[in-house]
This record gives sequence, C-alpha cells and structure tokens, in this order.
Amino acid sequence: MTAPVPSSSSALDRTPPTDGRVRVVQMLPDLETGGGQQIALQIARNVDPRRFDSRVVYLEPVETMLPAFRAAGLPTVGMGHEPGRGLRTVRRLARYLRDERIDLVHVHGQLDRRYGEVAAFLTRTPVVSHAHSMWVYLGVHVEPGTGPLARARAEVMGRLRDLLEHRTVRHYVADSDEAGRRYAAVARAPVTTYRQGVDLARFPPPGDAGASARTAAVRDGLGLDPSVPVLVNVSRLVPEKGQADLVEALVSVRRSCPDAVLVLVGDGPERPRLEARAAELGVAGSVVFTGNRHDVPDLLAAGDVFVFSSESESFGLAVLEAMAAGRPVVSYRLPSLEEFVMEGATGVLVDHGDTASLAAATGELLADPSRASAMGEAGRRVVEERFDARVVHEELGRTYEQVLAGVGRGRR
Repeated sequence: MTAPVPSSSSALDRTPPTDGRVRVVQMLPDLETGGGQQIALQIARNVDPRRFDSRVVYLEPVETMLPAFRAAGLPTVGMGHEPGRGLRTVRRLARYLRDERIDLVHVHGQLDRRYGEVAAFLTRTPVVSHAHSMWVYLGVHVEPGTGPLARARAEVMGRLRDLLEHRTVRHYVADSDEAGRRYAAVARAPVTTYRQGVDLARFPPPGDAGASARTAAVRDGLGLDPSVPVLVNVSRLVPEKGQADLVEALVSVRRSCPDAVLVLVGDGPERPRLEARAAELGVAGSVVFTGNRHDVPDLLAAGDVFVFSSESESFGLAVLEAMAAGRPVVSYRLPSLEEFVMEGATGVLVDHGDTASLAAATGELLADPSRASAMGEAGRRVVEERFDARVVHEELGRTYEQVLAGVGRGRR
C-alpha cells in the first residue's frame, strides 16, 4: 500500500483500522530532530494501541527522525509542503483526513498548526493543540515600530487565526504549569498540563548488569578513555540552547579536572561556530560533536554529569531523560525544570548566564562521585514515581476521549 500523498521516502504501509479504535494523527512541521518531534514520537509510541490507532503526518520533507518513527512501527506520511504552495498542502491534508477517516488531529508546531487547523476545519475534525513553548501565539502580536499598513495586516491575520483556532481546537495540552497558566489566560478551550513521560524500558537503571559494557562501548566509539570525566548535553545546536556557555564552562572545569570532556549530542546550524569557539578557547580536542544519534540512552549513561544551558524550555525532556539514565543535572534555572529538578537532591540549578557557577557546580560533582551518584539515583526515582510514560500517556488518552465525547465520532 502507498501513502495517499506522494512523498520521496516518507510513506509507510498502512492498514486502515476496522476495530473501532480512535484514529489520531500526530501532525508535525517536519521530522527534523527536535523536542516537539521527540514528544510526538513518545505519544504515538506510548498511547494505548488497543484504544488508539496512531499515525504521523509531517509537512516539509526534512526527515532526520524518519528512521526512529519507522522503528516504532508508526505509519508516517509526508505532505511535501513547499513555500508558496499552501493551498495544495491544505487540499492534501484535507483529503488525507477524509480518506483515512481521522478522528482527531494533535498539532505541535507553528507550520502544522497553521495548515492542519484549516484542513481540520474543512473536514470537521477536532484538534488538540500542544503548547511546547512559553510563547503564546494567540492574540495580535505587533513589533514596536511596525508601520500602520503592516500593523493593520497583522491585526487582521491575528484575528482570523484566532477565529480559526477557536473553531477547531477543543483542548490544549501544555508541557508545564507555567505554560498552562499562560494559555489559560487567553484560550477558550480547556487547558491541561501534560508533563512528558519517559519510556523507562529504554533507560536501564544505574547498576544494570549490562550498563558497564554499553558505557565502555559508547566511550570507545567516541574515542574516549574509560576513566575520563564526561559532561553530556543533548539538544539541537542552535543559539537559544546555549551550548557556547557549556564550551566556556568546560575551560573552567578543566582547571580542576584537566581530563574533562564535553560531549554535545545533536546537530544544527550553530555547530561551526561552536567548533570555532572551542578551538579559540583551546579545548577543541576536549569537545566531542556526535551529530544526531538514535542511541541517546547509552550516550547519557556514558556521561558523568548532564549539563544544560537552554534559554527557555516549556518542559525539558532531555533533562528528564538524563535523570532517567541516573545522571545528576547541572542547568540554568528555568521555571519548567524547577517542577522536577530538585535543587541539591537531583541536580543543581544556577542563574541563567552564570557560566562561572555552572562550571563550579559541575566541577564539584566531578570531584565528589558519591554525591553525584546519589543525585543520579534520586533523579531516577523521581522519574519512576512521577513521569513513567505508561501513566502519563494514559492521562493523555483520557483527554483524547473527552474531546471526542464532546463532538461525537462518525461525523463524516
């Protein structure tokens, strides 16, 4: 079988369900490696397959994470969106929703929200909108100094967008309490905080029988001696993720721990600048760029401390995964992280931009392995008790069913 919309390499075989399950589409702007894509993958992989038939639709033909979605056995369809061809994209999306008799669309990003909500309106398909950031897009947003014509256009477009949103979105899910509060102030549909979950089966606990062998293999693959202290960061290499601060902090860490190495997992447009900065500071040989990887659990387990320097996060899934891997966290203080990083117990949070404190906290943990180990074990317990994916996604499933109960199935 082929996808209803041609795409270079993005379609998987699909068998339309005949068993009464709810047909849910996780809609994404693309399959580039990113937080929203990782969260959509977790949802599609973990919501109860006895109740939900999950599919993934993405707009632009960027497919870095396509292997991960395929490995999860998820039907994945690309729409081949091109700039300036939005009407064609809407037609393709609407046809897909109708032909596949989709019951619910879950949107995650700006581009998929824009086109997905139009297609959902045309097919009378209810939408769940995911708040992955602290920026609330509802309302009219005009930059200072904007001219009168541009201001008028922004106001018209903003009001039209909000009107469409109010007609299609039946529920918002937010990654943190703070994001939820911001949306609740302007949204007309209910807003539920939906904290992300971790599939603990992918993250063996500290002391697991095979952990040592996997750690040795990962370090060997990265060209690292088994005994060197390793700092790990997992994130896209973009300015707002702040890896330049981590490179600078490494210089300070190496004054007390000369063998320390920073492993940056991920890729992005900031990589050349980060490589140049590492060379400028004399630590080029101590910063390892892995690019995008699909063995993140093993990479986290191979580190000693997880370091994080993002400007803002609606949740911070990478940090939670580090805790699941039993690693202590040193990060800039963000409201979303304060909801699960317990200061002094599972990690250390410092003021944003304070690279000296970031380096000092990291160096102290490297110098005190027993304290670092205790923090890692405590972090693992937090994940087990509050963020087990099975429990979290059960809650999301109930939200889906509440939405559908309000609109009725079998509309088309």
